[in-house]
Amino acid sequence: MYLIITQVGKEEVTVFHLMQKVVSHNNSFCCLSAFARHTVPGRIFVEAGTSQQVTEAASGISELIPTKMRLVPQEKMTEVLSMTSSPRPKAQGWVRLLGNTTKLRPYKGDLALVVDVSKTSLLQLWLVPRIRYNDDENSSCSRPSPQLFNVQSARLYLGDQCVRKKGKGSNLIFQKNEFTSQGYLVLSRKELYICEEGSALPTPQELDGFLECEALLPSTLVETRRWIESSKVEINDHVKILRGPFRGLLGKVMSLSGDEVDVHLPSQDLLACVSVWELAREFRVGDRVRARVGKDETIGWVTMVSDSHLSLFDAAKWSEVR
Repeated sequence: MYLIITQVGKEEVTVFHLMQKVVSHNNSFCCLSAFARHTVPGRIFVEAGTSQQVTEAASGISELIPTKMRLVPQEKMTEVLSMTSSPRPKAQGWVRLLGNTTKLRPYKGDLALVVDVSKTSLLQLWLVPRIRYNDDENSSCSRPSPQLFNVQSARLYLGDQCVRKKGKGSNLIFQKNEFTSQGYLVLSRKELYICEEGSALPTPQELDGFLECEALLPSTLVETRRWIESSKVEINDHVKILRGPFRGLLGKVMSLSGDEVDVHLPSQDLLACVSVWELAREFRVGDRVRARVGKDETIGWVTMVSDSHLSLFDAAKWSEVR
């Protein structure tokens, strides 16, 4: 099995082009299979007998860089096949919309609170709507700004009959969309309508839009604020990109300018400019960190890293904490 570097975001298309070429040549390249994993961006895997066969099959495919190819060690092959996918959204979590339908296009990249997850993975999402009440406004310039639904504004421009109650509850229907009594847009969507990354990091401004949301639990608000605080990065920090074309790649912070961060991505050998809210710190064993839980603070060294927790060696207490 061989690993080849490809353009980030083009992994699945590249696999299709490669196998299309193999089939059209009656598999003269002796490539048995090819696949990509969402958890390994910028790379595809090809099963073949020799590196020469892979190089010949990959030549002429613009998305691939055949010179950046290496053999996957035998003991790592099963690990590649058994990699876990991104964590699935959970109730009281945050996600971002892909905007991959006509109705959702104005909400591309917008933050939503996961209020409920059904047994069939149907998500109930609440988000701050983008509504243009006055149809006479020039809508070609930009999408409407996010603001809670206002019944009075809707009726002022469109008449009293434009808003009605949904059943016997307090939710409202306007332009075939459902809104809560507080003005949040209610959506029920399958996961394919949201970003693949299981959890989104709100910006402080986005979180402000949910401070009075009745569906947001106090514990979720506290945890989200702690998460935002811990996401602040400094020069030389190791980080992971959470959104955009380089999602999932690891890099190092080279410079900071307001909310913009220059990150060096060694796997792509380039410098990417991203928003600080699109980054998360990537801790490594041996890093010296300061951890704060409530009023308690611990300074120590990272001894273990899991998906959502760190284990630290507290030098002052000569013990390990998690």
